[in-house]
Amino acid sequence: MINISEYLTTQTPLPPFLPYPCFLLELDLSQTAKMTYVLLLDRATLSQKNLWIDERGFVFVIFT
Repeated sequence: MINISEYLTTQTPLPPFLPYPCFLLELDLSQTAKMTYVLLLDRATLSQKNLWIDERGFVFVIFT
């Protein structure tokens, strides 16, 4: 746990994170639906980096 006297510095280790788009905050969706979107977006980003695309350029999302 971080003490109140500790600050974020360039040496502070940061935990892994998932991207959470701001537009989700305004949507009338359950938290489960929002988290599902975030998890699928994370997988899509990985697929995009690995060039897992079909002949039309669509990204494959592999979620197991």
